[in-house]
Amino acid sequence: MAGDWIKMRTNLRDDPAVIGIGNACGLDEDTVVGKLHRLWSWADQQTTDGNASSVTLAWLDRYVSAPGFAQALCAQGWLSVSDAGITIPNFECHNGETGKRRALTAKRSVKARNADVTLAALRKAHLEKRREEVISGVPEITSALERARSGNGYPPEFSLWYAAYPRHIGKRAAARAWKACLGRVQAAEHVDEPEAVSILLETTQRFAKSPKGRDKQFCPYPATWLNGDRWNDDPAEWGEASRVVTAEDAKNWNPTTGIE
Repeated sequence: MAGDWIKMRTNLRDDPAVIGIGNACGLDEDTVVGKLHRLWSWADQQTTDGNASSVTLAWLDRYVSAPGFAQALCAQGWLSVSDAGITIPNFECHNGETGKRRALTAKRSVKARNADVTLAALRKAHLEKRREEVISGVPEITSALERARSGNGYPPEFSLWYAAYPRHIGKRAAARAWKACLGRVQAAEHVDEPEAVSILLETTQRFAKSPKGRDKQFCPYPATWLNGDRWNDDPAEWGEASRVVTAEDAKNWNPTTGIE
């Protein structure tokens, strides 16, 4: 016994072979599909490979209650007959345990791919929304970004990060280091660029709140912090946070020279 279901195409009714069988037997396409279902279900239950010894075309006609049905199947290449009995070509490709396993595996693969695409789209939308919330949450930083976009030559995402970093020196070197660090964050965290920007910004804001971020003796140059992948530090090494980067910091930031 091969199971309690069979594989049938959803567009089987429109197959030219089905139309040809219907014309030969005087049946409409829906009736032909129903009789095919009856025949193939019988073969799935009573054979292991689509070969049925001692079964004749006349018996099949009686089984499906349609004179000439078996001969019409032969004419379309969907059935063959010999002295040993009848054979359903390619039976194991579509029915039987192996064929069913392949069908189920293919269906699961399609569902998994579709799920991955949907999940990726939802995740990207979530990350874009979070990034916009981070930027728009501080009007002064948003204003600074608009000034940055007006032509100072730095990407606005870097300008936002630079405004959040607690020390402003070596901006050109920091911009080069930021671009390289962004690529390393993407590779290490397996994320796209918007999420990597968010990771760098959020980690930097956390560092800026810490004692080491506030103390110029311990706070590295921006480029040094980025080149050393300090975004990946254990925050406990920075000490307990006691200060939040304020909107005033960003308000005083100059796109060319940094926060005065």
